[in-house]
Amino acid sequence: MANLLLREVVGGVKHIDMHPSLTLLAFNRGSVVILWDVVKDGKKKLVRHNAEVILLKFSEDGGYLFSINGGANPLLCIWISTKLVQSINLPKAFPSTSYLLAFEKQSGTLVVVESIVSGCMVHCWNYSSTEFKHSFNSTLSKTSPCNSIGVHDKNFYITERHMINLWNLKEEAKLIRQIPISQEIKEVKACISTKGFIILAHSGNIITITEHVILLYL
Repeated sequence: MANLLLREVVGGVKHIDMHPSLTLLAFNRGSVVILWDVVKDGKKKLVRHNAEVILLKFSEDGGYLFSINGGANPLLCIWISTKLVQSINLPKAFPSTSYLLAFEKQSGTLVVVESIVSGCMVHCWNYSSTEFKHSFNSTLSKTSPCNSIGVHDKNFYITERHMINLWNLKEEAKLIRQIPISQEIKEVKACISTKGFIILAHSGNIITITEHVILLYL
């Protein structure tokens, strides 16, 4: 067996995300974002936020890193490597607000979901110009907060407790399809090969969806 090298970051880390190359880890200590090259063991600090970072996410191609801080003045920062290329002031948040984020590169649509107990507000921007497009409440049931968001075949999926809602958000908010799920949804991933979804239910079951078939794996 090859020798394993143990490296440790001690204390204060609350959020992490891994670059698709699996060589770069983003994590935060309070308001500071740190990029850690896990191969060369080098770290670089990204300083811009004035409150604790509560979301870190690389884009699917690894070209961008998105970070959002909480507090009374939430700010979305967009990084390329260690360079801050855009910053967007988000709407004033409640103390219990959490965020989800998705980015569709082809259309340049950046979507941030602001999730609170009573529902979810969806905010859309044009990435290249940071021009604000629109906001709307995506929680159709009014009692089920959003728990997952992503890109599916150039559209965005935003899930509720028992429903996957597919939205076209390029120009205006248009609901194009709803997929009911009998079990409570914990997490959803889009499956490119089948143009369907893979769902992790709170029960521990895995559910796969293609265009015509729903399968349950225990």
